[in-house]
Amino acid sequence: MRYLIAEQADGRYVVTSEYGRTVIGEADDCRSIDTVYSALGREWLEGDMSPEVTIDFRFHREQRWIVTESTPGYLSEDDDPAVFDDLKDAMVYASDRLSSLLDFIYEGQEAMGLRPDGNAEGGFATVNGSFADSMSVLVYDNSREHDLGRVIRIVEVDANGGPL
Repeated sequence: MRYLIAEQADGRYVVTSEYGRTVIGEADDCRSIDTVYSALGREWLEGDMSPEVTIDFRFHREQRWIVTESTPGYLSEDDDPAVFDDLKDAMVYASDRLSSLLDFIYEGQEAMGLRPDGNAEGGFATVNGSFADSMSVLVYDNSREHDLGRVIRIVEVDANGGPL
């Protein structure tokens, strides 16, 4: 029999069997691993647990995201990137950064006397990727012959800010 012991964000444990039966639920307010083992022992004594037991642990980890912007092949210029606890907030921020970058490219082309909306093949800029699919976009200024582009990326990080 396989049991999954999962630590929840609030510190409580939930234990389910491989068949989906809840052994310890959120309502049990189980906050120590000793209580988990005690409940599993109770399962054993009641005959619901075979001697061949596998226990998997899944501990809660905070999910955080940072948004970085850089030239491909180079480190991010931002030493203190924006950090978000919610992926949707990170995507909104990244989309705002993309919008600002596209405005910058458009205004730069206008300032050079170009017609940004009149460029051949794809308009004034090319955007590859999406935040929904790949968590990053690569943007090229179509008016430049050798543009390296800009990457805006959403990266999941651990509590210390290191990538997962």
